[in-house]
Amino acid sequence: EKIPNTIMKKWDNVKNKPASLEKAKEQKKTYPEDTWFSGKVVTYPTGATDSMSGVGDYKYTTTGKTENNKDKVSKYRNVEAEGKSTIKWRACDKAGNCADYNDAKTIKLDRTAPDSPTIVGYKKGEASVSDEKGLTHKYTFNTWYSGYVLTKATGSDEDDDESGLEGYYLTTSGQDNDAQNSKQIYRNVNKQGKVTIKYRAKDNAGNWSGYTTVYTKLDRTNPSCSISKSNTYSTGGVTLTTSCSDSISGVKTCVKDGNSKKSFSGIKSSKKYSVTDNAGNSSTCSKTVYSQRQRRNCSSCNRCKAAGCYQYKEAANCPPCKMKEDVVKTYYLHGVCPAGTRHRRISGDSYVYHQCLKDVCQKCRHKDNGCETYKRSCTNCGCEIWGKWYNIGSCSSTKSVDCRTLYY
Repeated sequence: EKIPNTIMKKWDNVKNKPASLEKAKEQKKTYPEDTWFSGKVVTYPTGATDSMSGVGDYKYTTTGKTENNKDKVSKYRNVEAEGKSTIKWRACDKAGNCADYNDAKTIKLDRTAPDSPTIVGYKKGEASVSDEKGLTHKYTFNTWYSGYVLTKATGSDEDDDESGLEGYYLTTSGQDNDAQNSKQIYRNVNKQGKVTIKYRAKDNAGNWSGYTTVYTKLDRTNPSCSISKSNTYSTGGVTLTTSCSDSISGVKTCVKDGNSKKSFSGIKSSKKYSVTDNAGNSSTCSKTVYSQRQRRNCSSCNRCKAAGCYQYKEAANCPPCKMKEDVVKTYYLHGVCPAGTRHRRISGDSYVYHQCLKDVCQKCRHKDNGCETYKRSCTNCGCEIWGKWYNIGSCSSTKSVDCRTLYY
């Protein structure tokens, strides 16, 4: 008798068993021997001949994970058990004579998906690192970090007792969408912003695990801040308002001296404020606050000239008053010349009036000539920023005083 061949067909529809040899022969896909397959396999013998009594029964023997049978009569055999199994066939004629078994065929089945991978993240200071060697600091996913991250898929091969792990496959999206079902264990995440990372595992039988999804959030850019100044030239201090921004991780604190604040009033000195983002990056900004002493100024108010003479200056060798006989005109008293006052002097039988002429010896005292007393009705003296300053009542340079302090 001619030894039969073993035909092996893939049985993709694992929910239904072939009910007959004819049904088994309808399967289209041939199962390559000793390869991992994620379905089931149906086998049957063919090609045996007998020139005498003719071919009678076929018998098979199975070992391995499938139910072990020996010399069992059948026209086909379904192999469903996951793991490795062997099957061999032989033919017997109608007279009961049996040929030797053909070579055993190995069938490897695995319908169990691997476990979804575990993803580990490592903090790294360089933009490109090939593996986790030398990296000791773990990265907590979905938290802001100011460096780079290396991700690694692991764990899916530990519980795969059948076909074993074929590889990990990565898909990224968000700020980094370069990987689309790419086979790789490690991934350098360098892009700033939020990146979605999805790993899944595939075993050697073609089964896929579910996805494990994590998120990286990277921000290596310092935040920015600016300070505006208002309420300037006030005695109580200026108001400083800080404006902080960060376009990636966002501002965590916009602070003054460690306290979260944005606006500060009554500031009388220069300040430096700091801003920190959610990734830990920080920067500072500063604003100079100036101060100056503002005082009363009499230089803009020439009181003698503005309000009229109150007292004349006495000059040495200056004749008192020139005499002029005139009975009509009004004369002023020598030395003191308030308006409307006149003085007459007896000379013989008539009055002689002395007129005080405003010559070089009789000038109205003003600041340039040492004005000692100003008329109190002069009120147009104000405050200026710089210059020589005097008290409100007396404009002697020895009596200059501060008016107030301004901040700007």
